[in-house]
Amino acid sequence: WLSELAASLLVFYSVGYLCPISLILVLYTLMYTIQSMPVGITGAVGVTEVALTTFLTVFNVPINTGAAVVLLIRAETFWFKLITGFFFTVFLHEL
Repeated sequence: WLSELAASLLVFYSVGYLCPISLILVLYTLMYTIQSMPVGITGAVGVTEVALTTFLTVFNVPINTGAAVVLLIRAETFWFKLITGFFFTVFLHEL
């Protein structure tokens, strides 16, 4: 969990935005809360991104920066794990 938080901090820095760690902690809490709600969409894809971008905008992060950060964080936390798991499943199934 801490490695994901550190990676998210690096994502903010990579887009040129200095973000307090407290904002990232609240962002992750919100992200996992939204993902645990039964909205009928696997992984809450789309719902999470819009909610997190809106949340960042409320805290004075520019919308372009917020959207880029959210998409990069979601690529790291959801899509990378999904794709990696798929390839390992296919590879291990063939053994």
